[in-house]
Amino acid sequence: MKMLKLIRDYPMLFFSFMGVAFFSGIGQTFFLSIYNADLMQKISLTRTQLSSLYACATLVGSFNLTYLGIMVDRWSGQRYLLTLTFAVSTGLLLLSYAPNAFMLFFAYLILRAFGQMGFGLFATTSVSRLFYERRGKAISVLGIGRSLAEGVLPNLGAILAVSLGAFVSMKIISATVVLFFIPFIFLILPKIPKHVESPPTTTSTKVELKWSWAKTFKTNKKSILLMISLAFIPFSVTALFFQQATLSEDRGWTLVQLARGFWFYSACLIVGNFTWGPLVDRFRAINLYPFVMLPLLMGLTALITIKELHGYFIYMMFLGLSVSLSGMLRHTLYAELFGVLQLGRIKGMDGNILIIGTSLGPLLSGLALDYGFHLQALLLSLAIFSLVNFALILLIQRNFKKA
Repeated sequence: MKMLKLIRDYPMLFFSFMGVAFFSGIGQTFFLSIYNADLMQKISLTRTQLSSLYACATLVGSFNLTYLGIMVDRWSGQRYLLTLTFAVSTGLLLLSYAPNAFMLFFAYLILRAFGQMGFGLFATTSVSRLFYERRGKAISVLGIGRSLAEGVLPNLGAILAVSLGAFVSMKIISATVVLFFIPFIFLILPKIPKHVESPPTTTSTKVELKWSWAKTFKTNKKSILLMISLAFIPFSVTALFFQQATLSEDRGWTLVQLARGFWFYSACLIVGNFTWGPLVDRFRAINLYPFVMLPLLMGLTALITIKELHGYFIYMMFLGLSVSLSGMLRHTLYAELFGVLQLGRIKGMDGNILIIGTSLGPLLSGLALDYGFHLQALLLSLAIFSLVNFALILLIQRNFKKA
């Protein structure tokens, strides 16, 4: 396969950045949510209180994403990764010691502001700049790290939590972050090539504009709509993942059975990463853009109509395909449409919107369920909004193609 050849040609580059992408999972809901029960018991919080705390921390932390993008564009890789390593390891330690809601909020804030997007932003932006003709394949290979994180981290955290305790588990993961990144930053990162492929000399540079929120809202509103449409997938996935316990109660499944679904999800993420990358290189990201909603719609249909456990596994498989395509488009579409000069800043702005979506997902779903909305009605509502977003995507695609 061409992607395997890509790995053989640049093994240090890809295995290193796959490792960086793997650790981006530490700030994600699929990992942090496994500690919810222990944190609620320790600090005496209800489900709604914990969801609100988490959502507020996520929302406040989202404003850091623009600055992370600027840091990626302007700082050296060593300085940037040292900052993130210190922040994420400290956030995990604070989470393990948090004696009250205030400290828990502060720990969540650090992990969501730096851990959720910081490592992945560095890895994908760096690889997007290194590759042009094979950018899609390169991002596909990189996605293996994130996919492995979604299969490994929840299970690893759960195993450590059961055997050693949840708060010891957090400390071990914190130490692991430091043990990986310190050698990587000082021994491996300086050896990674600075240049691999260049865009054709005929490539237009007219889109290399000064990006800021004020200017973008004033002159480039369609870019904001593009980012919002892509953020709908993470919004839906985070809302559903955060309510795993509710799904377990509603369908009569155990949390262990639900955890198995993450293996299907992770496997389809990897399959999707290897599938979408070559398709992006062949057909361009803008042409694949509308297809991002189809796997989510099929997965929701399976979960709504099939009440047996295998319906949940089918749903998780389609969810993996949808998330992998959404991630692939977010990492390639902006470079394709806007160039790479300020790619970090653009992706930081995209990350702002994405994290606002992921903060609202758990909050809105939790409020809906607490106010008597049945889970089945919640799933149907997400399916309807998915169709609305699909129509929006078609309009946005047509607008960009006309430009």
